[in-house]
Amino acid sequence: MLGLPPIVLTSASNGTSSSITVGESFSICLPENPTTGYRWELDSPDTSILKIQEDRYNSDSIMQAGAGGVHTFIFQGIAPGTTKVSIRLRRPWEGEDSAADLFSLTVVTEPVDFPRTI
Repeated sequence: MLGLPPIVLTSASNGTSSSITVGESFSICLPENPTTGYRWELDSPDTSILKIQEDRYNSDSIMQAGAGGVHTFIFQGIAPGTTKVSIRLRRPWEGEDSAADLFSLTVVTEPVDFPRTI
């Protein structure tokens, strides 16, 4: 399991754009409570631009039944370009179009010598 990269995005970044450089990593951390049946599912971005390094869920409390936690997705820029990261909060058995929430982020991966804006 990886530690969190220095760039950590949350639901407050929904609908925005961010820039990183090739080789740089960032994470998206979203609240989740799997006991409700809802889970964040990643619609894969362009994997020629962004590499998915990790997709994990961490509970806020080990001892409390029904307690929520945080779902973390870690990405690394591997080539210059622009791609969209879409993550849907849904119950898998309710079908593809049953999302209760959607997180969307446009990511621009720049060459290493390009300044980053996040």
